[in-house]
Amino acid sequence: MLKIAFHPCYAHSLPEGHRFPMLKYELIPEQLLHEGCIDPENLFEPNYCPDEILLWTHNADYLEKLHNLTLSASEQRKIGFPQSAALTQRELMITQGTMDCCIYALEHGISLNVAGGTHHAFADRGEGFCLLNDMAVAANWLLKKGLAKQILIIDLDVHQGNGTAKIFESENRVFTFSMHGAHNYPFHKEQSNLDVPLLDGTNTATYLGLLKEQLPKILEELKPDFAFYLSGVDILETDKFGKLKVTLEGCKQRDAFVLETLKDKAIPVTVALGGGYSPDVKTIVEAHCNTFRLAKDLFLMLLIICSCFLNLSAQAQFSLRGTVLDSISKQPLVGINLFLSHTSIGTTTDQSGHFIIDRIPQGKFELVISSLNYETRTISINTGQLPASLQLLLKPTSNELQEVIVEPYDEDGWDRWGRYFNAHFIGNSALAADCKLLNPEVIKFRYSRKFNSIRAFSREKLIFENKALGYQIQYLLTKFEYNLDERSFFYSGYPQFVEMQPKNTDEKKRWDKKRKEAYQGSIMHFMRALYHDKLEQEGFEMHQMLKVDYPEYKRASNLFKAYSKALKNKEPITISKDSLEYYKKASKLGANEYSVMLDQIMTKDDVLAPIDTSIDATAQFMGFTGWLRITYQHKRDPIEYARITLKRIDRINSDINLPNKIGLSIYPNGTYFYGYNLFIEGYWSWWEKLSTHLPTNYQPELP
Repeated sequence: MLKIAFHPCYAHSLPEGHRFPMLKYELIPEQLLHEGCIDPENLFEPNYCPDEILLWTHNADYLEKLHNLTLSASEQRKIGFPQSAALTQRELMITQGTMDCCIYALEHGISLNVAGGTHHAFADRGEGFCLLNDMAVAANWLLKKGLAKQILIIDLDVHQGNGTAKIFESENRVFTFSMHGAHNYPFHKEQSNLDVPLLDGTNTATYLGLLKEQLPKILEELKPDFAFYLSGVDILETDKFGKLKVTLEGCKQRDAFVLETLKDKAIPVTVALGGGYSPDVKTIVEAHCNTFRLAKDLFLMLLIICSCFLNLSAQAQFSLRGTVLDSISKQPLVGINLFLSHTSIGTTTDQSGHFIIDRIPQGKFELVISSLNYETRTISINTGQLPASLQLLLKPTSNELQEVIVEPYDEDGWDRWGRYFNAHFIGNSALAADCKLLNPEVIKFRYSRKFNSIRAFSREKLIFENKALGYQIQYLLTKFEYNLDERSFFYSGYPQFVEMQPKNTDEKKRWDKKRKEAYQGSIMHFMRALYHDKLEQEGFEMHQMLKVDYPEYKRASNLFKAYSKALKNKEPITISKDSLEYYKKASKLGANEYSVMLDQIMTKDDVLAPIDTSIDATAQFMGFTGWLRITYQHKRDPIEYARITLKRIDRINSDINLPNKIGLSIYPNGTYFYGYNLFIEGYWSWWEKLSTHLPTNYQPELP
């Protein structure tokens, strides 16, 4: 869900005739709400940033002046605003809003602050309408909390971010990139890590060309794991102070390029708006609103998350209540389906539009609100932060099928592509034979010749009957893609599990047995065991894996020969035991072997670390480099999998990697989020399909 920081105090009252367009902070959210780009639930109100966090960036003496309103007349002139308690409170709230956005960005990929981008604030003073440097404070906070290791600040305001550059001039973990007017304020510029000064009159083509040249190079060399984007619209040709000739469409293309580039590289980004001084405030608002529209269009895709819960009888349970209304008429909606994705927990609204969902286990979930005549909505909820009541607005689906109606699809799509869908969505295990899609006619397929790929989509819920495990599954499909060249696939959506009624006791026993077999050795089983430090007890081993291509194989072989010769001749060598083990194993790889598993067994402490309680009291962070081999000792490779690997062993192996180097948040109930960061090879990549999935509130019976 797109989360946007906003508070009415952002539109601070200024003396009549003041040149700063404070009104824009009121008009931007109003416009976005009016046009339906966002709903009230997208907005959140931040609190005040505490001094103990501000002191990681700003000087104590300066903060004292802000709190006590003792800025000198000269200091106030440099800032450009008359001091007041309300102004200081506004700045504290904006700064906290940017920090809060970072958490939402880590969860959803992006989050935006309606204000912020106060890049002229130094550690010991304010300048240029900036009192506190919100991005600098948030960046230092991320580093202190261990939520980021390498940060990129993309400052595309027409004025150089001099305060930001100065604050981080000696901090290698923060890279400052600024494209700004060469002859514009500030007239004394600090040195960013990369400054791109722009001549007066720089047009759209030149501006975009420079940006497209520099940003990809920075990302390739720096490899940041978090980004801040200051999307100032004072680059517009209409701006009173900008001196550039970038069009409104060019400004939009700039935002699109930055956001698409970061999204493609899975780099979370917090966006703040920065400056804009066009004479017509409508132009400023429209340019800023484009940033929000692009963010929504580019990032509103929730990815499938395999999550799970611990023994419910041993944990607290929670309730969620609220009302669902029509977004236009504000009338209550009856019979709306609400459920927690990947579980069997849900309800429908009553005659008054009210709902209550009971028996919610402790953890984090996606709440799905769906109806055939309204757009589906999803909301992230955490049982540690449940509101007293929710008011949910649903929009009618008048335009929801534009993609289906406007773009062509294959009339005989199921006959052509149905087998690919079944193989990669339902799976090929023995359980898949008894898992059937009951309404294949609702799926539409589209083939792309350009990418040699298949897309599947559906307006209606997909209804599956899994007689192997005893569940009916209603699935809201948001994305399915299969690339025929790469033989890679991706799907996402929201399943709701409904228990089937067994015909007799024997069928119930058979389902219980099959469910336990599906659970054992699964990702769900592993995450629970890892969090509670029971890997060995539950039958798992975890080892570091090193992938080896042919050049690396030759290098390792030559080194092992050299070290072996030195050892034989009793010559002194400097090499660790682990390195020698790796060289030996790599040199002995067969023709079709591409990885080396090190002998040392890894533990929970090697990959998990607590998350600061101010962020989440129960979650732990899973992070590691390279690959891990997860071995489950108590299950043999299924024969169907052995037919693919052409060998059968007495245990199952899966390899995992964090390609985006961001990691996962794991909750005590086993739930893991940011699942798009997890890349899987081996057994799990074959096994983890719809036919083997269990609802996340499943619990195996104790022996």
